Amino acid sequence: MKIQLAFTLAWWYRKRLKANDLRFNEAEDSLGQGLLLEAELSSDLNDLVKDAIEIADSYPEIIREIDHDLDIHGLKKKTMREADRRFFERLNPSFDSMADLPDPDTCPLDLEGGRPRMPAIIVYVLLLLRGWIGGPKSIEFRLILKESITLHRFFETLQFQVPGTSTVADNVNAVRESTLHLILRSQLGHAKATDLDTFEEVVIDSTSVSANSKYPTDSSLLASLAMRMTGLFDRLRKLKLGFPDWTKQVFAMRAREIAEEIELQAKRIGMMSGKQSVKTQRKVLYAKIYTRVGRLARVFGPILATASKAVAKVPLPPSKAQAVAKLIEQSQKDLSSIERISAYSRKRIFRDQNATASEKVISISDEDTAIIKKGGWEIESGYKPQLAFSGKGLATAHCLPRGNAADSGQLSTVLEANEQNTGVVPKDISLDDGYTNRKVREEYMAKHKGRVEVFSFAGAKGRAAIEQETYESDAYRKARNNRSAVESRIFTLKFNHGYEDVMRRGLEAVRHEQLTKVLSYNIRRIVWLRKEKARAKRNEALKKEAA
Repeated sequence: MKIQLAFTLAWWYRKRLKANDLRFNEAEDSLGQGLLLEAELSSDLNDLVKDAIEIADSYPEIIREIDHDLDIHGLKKKTMREADRRFFERLNPSFDSMADLPDPDTCPLDLEGGRPRMPAIIVYVLLLLRGWIGGPKSIEFRLILKESITLHRFFETLQFQVPGTSTVADNVNAVRESTLHLILRSQLGHAKATDLDTFEEVVIDSTSVSANSKYPTDSSLLASLAMRMTGLFDRLRKLKLGFPDWTKQVFAMRAREIAEEIELQAKRIGMMSGKQSVKTQRKVLYAKIYTRVGRLARVFGPILATASKAVAKVPLPPSKAQAVAKLIEQSQKDLSSIERISAYSRKRIFRDQNATASEKVISISDEDTAIIKKGGWEIESGYKPQLAFSGKGLATAHCLPRGNAADSGQLSTVLEANEQNTGVVPKDISLDDGYTNRKVREEYMAKHKGRVEVFSFAGAKGRAAIEQETYESDAYRKARNNRSAVESRIFTLKFNHGYEDVMRRGLEAVRHEQLTKVLSYNIRRIVWLRKEKARAKRNEALKKEAA
């Protein structure tokens, strides 16, 4: 099936990208790359690359910041390599081949003399491509990287070979969040400078996105933790750190068996979903899980303590020591989590006592995910980003708070982000009733007195927070009607850019991924607005000629 899909996608993309030449003319510009794309190739991807480079040319700080981010990333890796070198040098002081290497303790590190790295302009384009197509490891990204005429001509112009997907991911992830916000501000500045948008109108809304983790049930979490705990120790044991033989035997024979039994009971509980008269049976199965979790904790705890002591006695190179420390830290977290889940699950199953939000473990793969309730009935494990859109449909702000934050509490943050990114105080602000915050509205309108003409909340809450005459005015009625357009913007983000699902885990990583998708959406929107403007000019010219 996967092979068939691959061939289908390849055929589709070959058909879509016509075999026209895409010329790159050399010209003096601030990028230092001499790039000017002439769009002879008719494709969405070519438009994206062309407009992205045009923006980078107008805002050269984009490429400078990406270069800086790559420097930071490269120095981190080089620092670790140098630390490992010094470790092995101390173990082998007579190893002459290392004698002439500089010591970072006395000589600052630089990135000269290494392999040529990916140019910042390529990282920039691939960053936007990931926001549109998906992660570098996805089959769609792989196919486009191999098949796209636009990208191949782009790489050839820079005399850079088509990179591997791991290299792409490593470089794209190295771009800091602050740089992504710089790109966003540059996109909006470009749209304003080219008269594509005035940013005098803004609509704000939130949505929910699914985390890269399973929906949390007590049984599934306990089973997943049990299997991961045994896997983590297996990884530690394979590092040959000098653990006693009994740890290998006991853990391999007992802990793995216990974990598999927990997983089996969890599957049986899952198969009971939706069936009648299973409450008693479910209690029996949960009781078996709790017994085995307690047994696993009694086995795992002492072994983990032994492992920690054994690691402390073994000299390790810094890179390996860091990896081992992470494994031990994760093992300790998992031991604490499995005992915690077991405790509140017992209360729920046998005493009908629900755990508080602070007690619950939502995900073992993404600690920052939360239970999101959107619209009063949609429930999922994920995140709740806040988005602002201009009247022309450009995303002007993207904020991702922790947990299931109330919209009304995020209003000030989003308004400030919108103003900073656009450099404009909007005349017309429209929101749904979930954002209703009388204090924030009054303070913002007082701060920008005479500049903000409409600040509308929809719904019953909005009606109660705004004077009746003002609420029923034509301007406010129009703002409420225009607010519905935000739903189509968010739908486009989700449908065309995969915004509704995330692949990365952790708040910072998810925020990075989501913001990348917003940047890609904006570029494609800018392309559309530019073409619409050109089309309108042509139509106007034709009308004048006809007259």
